[in-house]
Formats: sequence, C-alpha cells, structure tokens
Amino acid sequence: TTQPPQAPITSAPEATPETISTPPPEPRLPRPAPRKKRWGDRKDGRRVRTAYAMNRFMPFIMPERADAQNYFADELDVTNADAFCRQMAAEGLTNFSMLHLIIAAYVRTVSQKPALNRFISGQRIYARHRIEVNMAIKKDMTADSPDTCISVYFEPDDTIEEVYEKFNAVVAANKETAELDSGFDKTADRLASLPRPILRGVVRFLNWLDYHGWLPESLTHLSPFHGSLFFTSMGSLGIRPIYHHLY
Repeated sequence: TTQPPQAPITSAPEATPETISTPPPEPRLPRPAPRKKRWGDRKDGRRVRTAYAMNRFMPFIMPERADAQNYFADELDVTNADAFCRQMAAEGLTNFSMLHLIIAAYVRTVSQKPALNRFISGQRIYARHRIEVNMAIKKDMTADSPDTCISVYFEPDDTIEEVYEKFNAVVAANKETAELDSGFDKTADRLASLPRPILRGVVRFLNWLDYHGWLPESLTHLSPFHGSLFFTSMGSLGIRPIYHHLY
C-alpha cells in the first residue's frame, strides 16, 4: 500500500496591524447593586464566608507573605500583541503600549475570575470591593527625578480604551508638577518626619488597626499596599524582568 501525499506544511502569515481586527463592542450588562455591609466586613473588602475549610485554615499555618510566594519564569510569543499595540496607536491612542494591554487583560481576567481579587488580612479572607492597580512612577525620566506611587481604579466591564484613558489620566495628573504633592506623598512625608521611636509605634498601631479591619478608609485609599495589583514596568527602564517581593 502507498501512503497518500501529504500537504506541505506552511507557516502562518506574520500578524501586522492591518491583519488584526478589533471585534465590535458588546452591549454592557447592568452592574450589580452594591452589597450591603455586614458585620466582619472591612472598608476595602467584604469577608468571604463561603471559602473552603482548607482555605480558611491556611492563613493560620502560613501567616507570612513569604509563605505564599511562588516564582516562575516563562516566555510568550507577543507577535500578535505587538501588532495590536501598533494598531491601537495608529488609531489614535498615541502611546498605547504593552503596559496598557497587560493591565487591560488583568482587568478582564478579574472580571471573569473575581476570586483573584481577594486578599488576606487578620488571617481572614476578603473580596476586594474594586479593582485597584498600583504602580511606582517617576515624575520625569531622569536619574534625579523623585519616585511616587499612583493608584488607578477600574470597573470589571471597562474596555481597553477606558483602561488606557484612566491610566494615562492618573499618570498625567501626577506629572503636572515636579513636587511630590499627591496624598500618598504628603502622608508619607508627615510620617517619615516623626522621630524613629514614635514612627515605629505609629506603624505598629496602624498595622494593628489593619489586622482588625479598622484602618480608616482615608488611609487605605492612599496606601499603594492595599490594592489588587502592584505593577512594575521594567521595560520602560530597559531592564529585564525581575522577581519582585510581595507587598
């Protein structure tokens, strides 16, 4: 018997901005009404009362953040993603980059997998009220430029264009002045000016309040350590990916 001739194997054409098509936007569903606060909820999240027993027990046997750290390295083909970024920039989103695409992908993932937006405080599991992405930025791309932190809030149904606009608006607002004049910077400056023994006592007291869920909302709103994600853009500095510690 003879084998039938096989068709030659050809590689797929390389993606370009012209070959990437953007699907039409789907109509938005009405957003659910805010949940009523119950006893045991925090200002920045509601207590998860339906978690499995093992998940509720793990914070007691692994109480430190380092206990939950996992590192891994992977490589992804970003040919299509790069072409999509170029297309978005050509369509008017002038500085659209991989940064915006990754944040938009994270927002969409959390909208489909909301359990990713949970956190542990006081050895209890909470579901965060909103999607908050935090990031350290420089006022200017120079070595002497001061660093500051920004917080950007997103809705689960935000489109990629809305993610781009919200993120860029917060960055632009923080770069309007050279001074460190954001709420986070002013609060950090006041605390850092305290004598060391007093500052250590204040930090212990704030950690105690946070453990019990009593930290004022004004502070959780300013804190870059109370968000869904802390994003570090090493590509903007020309640095390869790093293994970052947990906040």
